[in-house]
Amino acid sequence: MTRTHATLAGSSATVQLAPPLQAESTVTVPEPLVGLFIVSVGLSVLFGLATATLAVVRYRRRGDPSLRAFVVGLVLVAVAPLPFWVFLIGTIPPTVRGVVPPLFQTAGLLALLWAMYGTPDPDGRRLLRAITRGDLLVVALAVVAAAVTGVLTGQYEPDPAGVVGAAFVVGLSTVVAAQATRAAYRFRSRSMATLSLGVLLLATLPTPVGALLLATDSFAPSVVVGVVTGAILLGEAAMFATLASR
Repeated sequence: MTRTHATLAGSSATVQLAPPLQAESTVTVPEPLVGLFIVSVGLSVLFGLATATLAVVRYRRRGDPSLRAFVVGLVLVAVAPLPFWVFLIGTIPPTVRGVVPPLFQTAGLLALLWAMYGTPDPDGRRLLRAITRGDLLVVALAVVAAAVTGVLTGQYEPDPAGVVGAAFVVGLSTVVAAQATRAAYRFRSRSMATLSLGVLLLATLPTPVGALLLATDSFAPSVVVGVVTGAILLGEAAMFATLASR
């Protein structure tokens, strides 16, 4: 995953927006956009805290094993990485920033897969009864997404482990998002639709899209930071909506 630091004009605070930009570069956010930047980051954190709180309340109220895996997955994908994505510079070592968020997201994505396939729904059905051609297409798409991510992030990330971690998270999240989309269509499930959107915005798209925008040299780094910030905000909102509709 690529890391870019965004310096707020007129302020000594420097923050990191981690998911998509891997080099340890500094990007100055233009003064007119500082307020928008702060509001976006603040709302992302609030949505993350609200998701974590609602997850605890829902699980304590229902105690459903499948819901437990679901809320654990949501918290690990959407909430746990936030301190590593948005933080005051110098407070978290670079090695920790590079290793911990992918581990959180990998564990969260696996928990979401378990919630989707590991236990039947209340009607005794599963989202997938057997391996189908559609599942194979999803896996093929995930492999392509992971390969493209590896190539793009390899231009900015000097650590091979960071490249592999970013590619793996993108590939796994592609599987989760695609299968959630299929489930949303099959069962007309709003929660699966918002889950797919949240996974795409938080785990699948930021790294390759951010790296691609930087590689084209057609966009200012501050624009890329804005795209990433917006994706995080919308992703956090989608994850909250997913849990709220359960």
